[in-house]
Amino acid sequence: IFYKNIKLESDINNDTINDVIFLLENRDVDASNATSFYITASVSLHTNFVGVNGLFVAQDIIDTTLSYKNSEIILEYRSASTSEKISKKYIFENDILKEHK
Repeated sequence: IFYKNIKLESDINNDTINDVIFLLENRDVDASNATSFYITASVSLHTNFVGVNGLFVAQDIIDTTLSYKNSEIILEYRSASTSEKISKKYIFENDILKEHK
């Protein structure tokens, strides 16, 4: 699993200190050769940071952007196979990152 170099700094746990939301990628080495992407975060505890759960996003995505608005993490990307533009929303609630539909 690799850090995708796509990150967003914003205060998702409401402690006035910016947290870091980022994407990870996992390249399968089997015959499928697919790349899976996951979203996760590192949240502040005032004196240090702790990692939170990761969530599967999709396989083979491109043109990714992260933003934070109205307590929602917004991930926008395109499918590499269809070029379809997709937007997913996530929230950080009770110390857990969750998809918000």
